Amino acid sequence: MRTPAEISVGVAPSLRELVARGDHASLLDARDLALTMSVSAVRGELDYDLLDEHAESASRFFRLWLDHLAWGGSGFEQMAVADWVGAEHGLSMVHVDRAYGIGAALTVDALARVTAQLADTLTAFRFFTDGPDAEVDSAVADRFDRLAGTLALVHAEIAEEAAQMPAELTEAPVTPPQG
Repeated sequence: MRTPAEISVGVAPSLRELVARGDHASLLDARDLALTMSVSAVRGELDYDLLDEHAESASRFFRLWLDHLAWGGSGFEQMAVADWVGAEHGLSMVHVDRAYGIGAALTVDALARVTAQLADTLTAFRFFTDGPDAEVDSAVADRFDRLAGTLALVHAEIAEEAAQMPAELTEAPVTPPQG
């Protein structure tokens, strides 16, 4: 959350500064800011040194961000973030309590979501073969439908694994300020 001094001069803190602060309001502001940025821009601001030095707050921020992406973003975007964040929990943020479990749980959760979205995308491909100007043979859509069925089975197995992960590994452990 911006301070009155920052508001009066019009200087908003960077994502890096918000994550480093680590308090509840700053992490919510960091999440909101990250939602306006590309994944590569977020990665550019949150380098190895910041993640190492502020690992606990970065881990909480990542879980807030991924939780929002799970509800409002695409599965593909969530997977790209989870792939990076999961790896960072085993590298720069390895000293966070339960880092490997957090990285694994975030990755499995994103895998469940992206496999479901990919199966839906394969099924929806038929749209391109049904129109009067369709240039793609319907046999392609038939093959994609079969692949979608296989992917749906893969999704079901991954979703079952995701459901078995302890919830506290993927939930953002951020509490509102006491007051």
